[in-house]
Amino acid sequence: EEQWDNMACVQPRGHWDCFTCGTRITWLQENRGFDQTKAERLVADEFFSECGACDDRREGLAIENEGYHLVWADEFTSIGHVDGSKWKSVHGHGNGFGNHELQFYTDRQTNAWMSNGTLKIRAVREDFGGTKYTSAKLETHDAWRYGKFSVRARLQHGQARGTWLANWLFPRHWKYGGWPHSGEI
Repeated sequence: EEQWDNMACVQPRGHWDCFTCGTRITWLQENRGFDQTKAERLVADEFFSECGACDDRREGLAIENEGYHLVWADEFTSIGHVDGSKWKSVHGHGNGFGNHELQFYTDRQTNAWMSNGTLKIRAVREDFGGTKYTSAKLETHDAWRYGKFSVRARLQHGQARGTWLANWLFPRHWKYGGWPHSGEI
């Protein structure tokens, strides 16, 4: 019930419908005849980040960590600029970074900032640095040879054709040449 009042939205046939996790669970029970457990599981699966904790089967949400210990984390607890002691902003167009990207990566707070315990990255349609869009690309200052990584990410609601979430693991030293020859995950 810790996420019972969280908002979740869907866009069927081009119209946004928003409701709380609890309202959606109740609706499924009253209108579809689901029992509470089935309704909670369906809503938790459909809206994982907003309502995932509504499902009592917590084992599906747990991240296995046996044999690992935490060496780095950022919970984005500050407000404003991204923490420069942990993150390096990639600044420039980079000629698309091998993917024909159309945005200019800035180090401006307009494109990347922290609030409410999350990192926000926003693409903006604007003329900047010879491109029509700006966004942010961040790299950690720290590096690891191996490990286990856990990231929660979502694309904000709205029309965002041609955009996607991306978390990449790249080598710090390009031993076998530039991308993609030295690998990526």
